[in-house]
Amino acid sequence: MSQFIQVTTTVNDKNTASKIASRLVSKKKAACVQISNEITSLYWWQGKVEEETEYYCHIKTSQALFAEVSTIIKEIHPYEVPEIIAVPLVNISPEYESWLSQSLS
Repeated sequence: MSQFIQVTTTVNDKNTASKIASRLVSKKKAACVQISNEITSLYWWQGKVEEETEYYCHIKTSQALFAEVSTIIKEIHPYEVPEIIAVPLVNISPEYESWLSQSLS
């Protein structure tokens, strides 16, 4: 299994997404963070269905840095229960895998 993962989180404004991305990349806890255009999310919260405009952050990092990435997200994130989900990266090109290794601390 790859040592690299993609962590995703959603936030309700682009400024917060940018703050998370900037902090993670500048501290070398993420090699790259991609911020999506607006998405619409529907979800259960406190007994009712909510609908919110959000932005996805796709964070490329390593499994070893997951706890630190998660902590940074929680420090900045405005939600009581932020989405922080990681999936392994598989079938990575050798060049991209090398770049990931060199970009993380």
